[in-house]
Amino acid sequence: MNRFIVIDIETTGNQPNKDAITQVGAVLIENEEIKKIYSSFVYTDQPIPEYIQALTGITHEVIKDAALLEDVMMELLPLMEGAIFVAHHAAFDLGFIQKALEKSGYSPFSGPVVDTLDLARILLPMVQSYKLGEMTQELKIKHENPHRAVDDALATAQLFLQLVEQLKKMPLIYLQRLYEITKNLDDDLAFFIDHFVEDRIIHPIEEDQFFVYQQMALQKIMDEDDSSSNEHIGDLEFEEMFSVQGFLSERFPNFEIRPSQKEMSLDVMEAFIEQKHLMIEAGTGTGKSLAYLIPSIFWAKEHNEKVVVSTHTINLQEQLYQRDIPVLKEILPFDFHATVLKGRNHYLCLRKFEQQILQSSSERNKEEMIYLAQLLTWVALTKTGDVEELNLSPNHKNLWNEVKSDAETCLNRNCPWFRVCFYHRAKQKAQTADLILTNHSLLLTDLQSENRILPNYKKLVIDEAHHFEDVASKHLGYELTQYGINQYFQRLYKDAKHGLLIQIMNECYRSQDPDQFAVANQIQNQLLPILIEIEQNFQEYFNQIGKFVDHLVVKQETGRKTLRITERIKSKKEWKIICEIYRNLYIQLTEMDNLIEETLRKLKDLQLEENFIADLKGIHKELKELNHILSEWNEAQDLKMVFWVETESRGKKFVSYLYASPIDVGPFIKEFLFDQKDSIILTSATLSVNGSFQYSSEKFGFDPTDHNLRKKTLSSPFDYRKQAIISIPNDFPNIQEVDEPEFVQYLIKNIRELVLQLNGKTLILFTSYQMLNQVYEELKKLLEPVGIKVLGHGIDSSSRTKLVKQFQSQTPTVLLGTSSFWEGVDIPGESLSALVIVRLPFTPPNHPIYEAKTEKLKVAKRNPFMEMAVPQAVIRFKQGFGRLIRTQKDRGVVIVFDRRIIESKYGKYFLQSLPDIDVRYQPFSKILSDTKEWIKKE
Repeated sequence: MNRFIVIDIETTGNQPNKDAITQVGAVLIENEEIKKIYSSFVYTDQPIPEYIQALTGITHEVIKDAALLEDVMMELLPLMEGAIFVAHHAAFDLGFIQKALEKSGYSPFSGPVVDTLDLARILLPMVQSYKLGEMTQELKIKHENPHRAVDDALATAQLFLQLVEQLKKMPLIYLQRLYEITKNLDDDLAFFIDHFVEDRIIHPIEEDQFFVYQQMALQKIMDEDDSSSNEHIGDLEFEEMFSVQGFLSERFPNFEIRPSQKEMSLDVMEAFIEQKHLMIEAGTGTGKSLAYLIPSIFWAKEHNEKVVVSTHTINLQEQLYQRDIPVLKEILPFDFHATVLKGRNHYLCLRKFEQQILQSSSERNKEEMIYLAQLLTWVALTKTGDVEELNLSPNHKNLWNEVKSDAETCLNRNCPWFRVCFYHRAKQKAQTADLILTNHSLLLTDLQSENRILPNYKKLVIDEAHHFEDVASKHLGYELTQYGINQYFQRLYKDAKHGLLIQIMNECYRSQDPDQFAVANQIQNQLLPILIEIEQNFQEYFNQIGKFVDHLVVKQETGRKTLRITERIKSKKEWKIICEIYRNLYIQLTEMDNLIEETLRKLKDLQLEENFIADLKGIHKELKELNHILSEWNEAQDLKMVFWVETESRGKKFVSYLYASPIDVGPFIKEFLFDQKDSIILTSATLSVNGSFQYSSEKFGFDPTDHNLRKKTLSSPFDYRKQAIISIPNDFPNIQEVDEPEFVQYLIKNIRELVLQLNGKTLILFTSYQMLNQVYEELKKLLEPVGIKVLGHGIDSSSRTKLVKQFQSQTPTVLLGTSSFWEGVDIPGESLSALVIVRLPFTPPNHPIYEAKTEKLKVAKRNPFMEMAVPQAVIRFKQGFGRLIRTQKDRGVVIVFDRRIIESKYGKYFLQSLPDIDVRYQPFSKILSDTKEWIKKE
C-alpha cells in the first residue's frame, strides 16, 4: 500500500449525471513522496454558473481551447492504475471521475478509496475547521489558489501525508481500537488503518508520549509540581513593582505598564487589604487583565490563600491562561501556579466513553462512528479532557451528552478510571493552585452546591461583570425543552436495541440468575410500557401548549412566539386543559419514579455491574428534578419568579421551550456571594451610565448607601478625539415616524454609499435579525457585482470567529452582525474603518423578564424606562461603540442611524457615557465627505 492518486476536480455543478468537469488536478504519491503532478482544464459547452466562475476563476474563455474529457481520462488512467484513490470529500470527486470514465468508454475505478475529510476529522480532532482552505491555513500547508483543481489536489496531498505521519506516531493499542471502530463503516477506511496496525506489530516503536490504561491510549503527562510553590515574595512591597526603578523595568526594559493599568492594580490591592468590594470600569485599552492578575497573584503568594478569577466567556478564560499567565510567569520574580477549572460537563468521563460508547459502536451510523473515532484520537492526545478543545459539530452535541462527566453518575474513587479522570485531576489542580481561573456559570454552581466545587477562597475577581446578572438569572432559573425531554427518555429506551433499560435487561438475561430474570421482566412488563405512555402524553402536552400559544400570540421576530404565564393566562380554559394533561403526567412520572427506585434497590442487592447502577441512579435523580420543575412551572405560583413559554412551528407540529427565571437576582448574589467574601472586584469596560454606577450596583444587590462597595472609572488610554468621530445624519428618517420598509430602504441606500466610498471595511450592528436579513439581501445585489463582499451573521455562518476572519481577508467586505457582535469582536487595524449602529439597542419591551421587572418597578413608584431600559441600552451601546477603536493606531468613524440619540431627552445619556469624542449631527452627504477626509488623514 504505497501508491496513492490524489484527485481534485472543478465542475459546473454538483450532479455527476448532469454537470460537467472543467478542470482536473492529480498528484501521484509513491512511498510517501510526491512523484508526479498532473493538471488539465477540460472543455465543455455546458454553461458555467456565475457563482462558480467567481469562485474558481474558470470561465468559457479559459476552457475554450482545453482538452476533451476523453483525452484527460486517457492521461489520468495510468496514474490511477494500482493506486488508492484519495480526495477531500471523496464521494464528490469519485462520482464525477466514474461518470467521466464511463463516458470515455473505460471501466470504472475499482480500487480502495480514502476520504481525507473523514480521515482529518478522526486524526485531527482539535483543528478549527475541516474545510480544505481553512484547514491548510491552520496546518501551515501551502495552498496558493483555493478552488483551482491542481492547487486543491496538491494541498490535499500534503494534508494526506501529514495524516499518514500522524498515524505512524500513534501507539498500537490506539490503532487496534481505531480499526475496531472503522471496520463497521461501509468504506475502505478500515483497510487503510489495518495496514498501520500490521506495520506497527512488525515494526514496534518507542511510545514515550503515551501510556496505556484500561486498554486505552492516553497522553503521558509529566509529573508536574502542581502544589503551590513555597517560594516567598520576601521583602518586596507591592508598590515597588511599578516604580521606575522597580523589578519590572529592571528585568524587562521593554515591558511597559500603562498608567491606568498601574492605577487599577493598586486599587485592586487596596480593596483586598481593606476587605472592600470594588466596582471598576476600565476603558478599552487599559489592559485590565494584567491589572487584576498581578495583585491577585501577589496576594495569593503573600498570604498563602487562593484567589479566584471568573470570566463570562470560555474564550477569555483560555486567553488568560494561554496568553497572560505565561507573560506573568516570565516577569514576576517569584513562582506561582495557576489553573483552569470549568463546569463538570466540559470534561469527558472515560468510564462512559469506554462502557457506553465503544462497546456499542457496531450499532451506530457512519456519522456517529466517525465521531467515536475522533473522540478516541482526542483521548490519546488531550491533557485536559476539556470539550472546548474539540471541533464538535452541532450534530454531535447529543453524543457528547452520553460521554460527558456529571455528578449523578460519578463513581468517584470506585471508578476504575478515577486515577486518570480529567475532571478530578482538574479539581485536584485547583486545590493546590494559587490562582484559579473559572467562569460565571461554575462560580454560581459552586454557590448553589454550598461551595463543594471550588476550594475555599475569600478574594474574587469577576471580569466581564456586566454579564453576571444574566448568567445568574439563567442559572437560578431553569429551561425545559421538548427536545431535551425526548432525549432524556431516549437515553432510557430508544428502541429494542438501544437505551440503558435495554442494556440492563440484556445484562440480567445473560446472568442466568432467576432473580435477575425477575428484574428484567419487571423492566419489560412495567417500566417500558409506562415510559412509552409518558412519552406519548408529553407529545400531547407540548402539542396543546403549542396550539395555545400559536392562537394567542402574533409571530415575533425570532420566529418564536413568546407567552408569559400570568394569572390571566392561567384562567383560560385551554390552560386548564394543559394543566389536566400535566396532572396525569405527574401521576405517571411518580409511578415511574417508584419503579426505578425499586429496580435500583433490587439491582444493588443482586450486585449488578456498578456502571449500570450508577447510570440508572443518575437518570433517576434527573427524573425527580424533571417532575419537580414541571410541577413548579405548571403551577407558576412563585411571585419572585417569571414563567414563560416560547413556541415555534415546524410544519404542522409545534416545538416548545419552557422557562422560569428570578425577577431579581440581586438579593441572592448579595447574600450568598458578596456578604460571604472578604473582597470582590467587579470589572468591565461597560459598568457605568453617564458616570453613575447606580444601575450596575443595584443589579448586584447593593443599595446606594452601602459603603462596602467602592466604585471607580478608569478612562481609556486611547485619544478618541484624534482617532474617531461619531456622526448622526439629521436628514435620515426617524423610525418612529416612518414604517419599517421605508426606514430599511433609506438605510440600504446610505450604507451602500458609505461602503462604496470606503471600499468595504464596514461593520454594521443591528438590533433585529429580521432587519439584518432584509438589508443583507439588498446590499448583496448592489455591492457584490462591484467586488464588495457582503457577510451576514446567521446567514453566511453562525460562527462569529469565522465571519471576522473572512472580514479581515484582503477582499473588500462589509459585515452585518447582531446580538453577540455588539461585544467581544476584536478587529484592529485597517480592516475596519466604519462602524454603523442602526438603532439604539433597547431590550424588546415584551420580553417576559423585562415585563416582570417593569411591573415591579412600577409598584415601587419608580420609572422603568429611565431606571432600567435606558441604562441597559446605554451599556449595550457602549459595548457596540467599543468595536471600532482597539489599539492606539486604529482610526475610524461611527455612524448612528437613530436620531433619538440627539433629539430625545434621554439621548444625552448615550453620548455622555462615551469617551471624549467629536459628535457631528449633519446631513448624510456631509457625513460622507467628512468620513472621506477623516480616513484620508491616516
